[in-house]
Amino acid sequence: MRLRRILGTVKSNMTTVDHIVAGSGIAGLCVARLLNMAGRSVRLVEKAPRIGGSLRRFRRKGLPFDTGFHFTGALGENGILRDMLRILGMRDAVRPLFPDPDQAHRFVFESLGKEIDVPCGLPRIRARLKDVFQGESRAIDGYFDRMEHVCRGTSAMSLDALSLSPRPVDEDYVTLQETLDELTDNALLKAVLSGFCMCYGTAPAQVSFANHARICLAMYEGVARVEHGGNAFIDAFSDLFKAGSVDISTGTWVEDCLDIENDRAGLFRLNTGEEIAASSCVLTMHPFEILRTLPRDRISKAFIDRIEAFEPSCGFFSVFGETDASENDSPTDQIVSLFPDIDLNALLDPTRTDDSALVILNSAEPVGTRTRLAVTGLEIASQASVAPWRNTRTGHRPPEYQAYKTERAERMLARMKAYSGVYGDRFRLLDNASPLTFRDWLHSPDGSAYGVRQKMGQYNLFGKLPVRNMYAAGQSAVLPGLVGAMVSAFMICRAVLGKDAFARLLHQGRQ
Repeated sequence: MRLRRILGTVKSNMTTVDHIVAGSGIAGLCVARLLNMAGRSVRLVEKAPRIGGSLRRFRRKGLPFDTGFHFTGALGENGILRDMLRILGMRDAVRPLFPDPDQAHRFVFESLGKEIDVPCGLPRIRARLKDVFQGESRAIDGYFDRMEHVCRGTSAMSLDALSLSPRPVDEDYVTLQETLDELTDNALLKAVLSGFCMCYGTAPAQVSFANHARICLAMYEGVARVEHGGNAFIDAFSDLFKAGSVDISTGTWVEDCLDIENDRAGLFRLNTGEEIAASSCVLTMHPFEILRTLPRDRISKAFIDRIEAFEPSCGFFSVFGETDASENDSPTDQIVSLFPDIDLNALLDPTRTDDSALVILNSAEPVGTRTRLAVTGLEIASQASVAPWRNTRTGHRPPEYQAYKTERAERMLARMKAYSGVYGDRFRLLDNASPLTFRDWLHSPDGSAYGVRQKMGQYNLFGKLPVRNMYAAGQSAVLPGLVGAMVSAFMICRAVLGKDAFARLLHQGRQ
């Protein structure tokens, strides 16, 4: 790819780099780091005032809370996330916090008055569920055997076997719901086995069993939180960027593609007016934002229609607070999910107006000379729930919106208190947030938690774009969540650098 280097005619506001990366969430940070490790100069542009996207933490009354990253799988010694961190040069900077493996998750079915603890590790989970659901051993083994089969057959589960065109498996053509219906008639067991749908925001009747397995198997094997939350990733990348050729521009985005020849752009103009000559541009934003960035005369109506047909995943209404309960009263490492219904399809229905699934996370945070217990409650919420105020912005919303937030927060707190008294008089509410809050805070189109809904048969926006030296990555590209977004970054870098250079990069990073 030629770079614009015409002596005597270079504009004063023009610069030259090897690559532009747009968006500084986890995917953009990974792409910038990997390309820089390969000896390339990189300009990282971010629309927000600071890098990090939904990794960023915020504070209320001095107490830190996570925005979008709360826990992950694949951080065990043989996990793919652990491998990616090692290659990126930040394995020691991101310190996992593993829960008690016997009670990592608790599913509370409110209407039944029933609690089921789901441990970590497939042997433990199989044994626990077989003990709870007598007579369902065949269904339980069938479910986990199929998950392992899918992941063994998925190239994206190994960095050494990545491809932009992975081969599908049979389970890509059957939904999670169809698989569960084939395995068992026990509605409660189906609810337990589909409970992790909340980790990607798509209902069992819409997601393929294969994608459910690819997302969730690592969390069954071992879930973890991270010391200092999402900021641990941001700080680690920032330290690495200081030592490399990564130039960061915040409050900045790619506004136009110029000098297009043979379907490749020679120049990229930023909103600041600066023009950058680069061999490639990797876009890690929401697909709708990518669509706005591409020149309309270079994309087909079919391409536009495909992207505009994407549906948002679920969002969350969140409460943030503090309890003076001791860690013995309220374990900090257990993830508690409250289900008012055992039908996950109903709970993830975007038209739902009743109480929905609610996740409670406690985190012991050192603040000054003492440790305080931060509490985050996340209840599934659709964009429809805040539709009357979609044309308003944070800080300029009417009293009706504030009344909605107050009423919804009170309902959530009542459910949390009914589950445990530590969220009653000993709890202090510090803030709350709706999908609109997340939309404005993260500069996203809709405030969804996981980008686009991962529906079966959907062709995600990923890889080379119609402007051939532009690429799409991010959590809407391959799989949602931290691991999926990072894998998409590695896959794109393999395409940009070439197979051999990418293999050398992996080898170098593992030394």
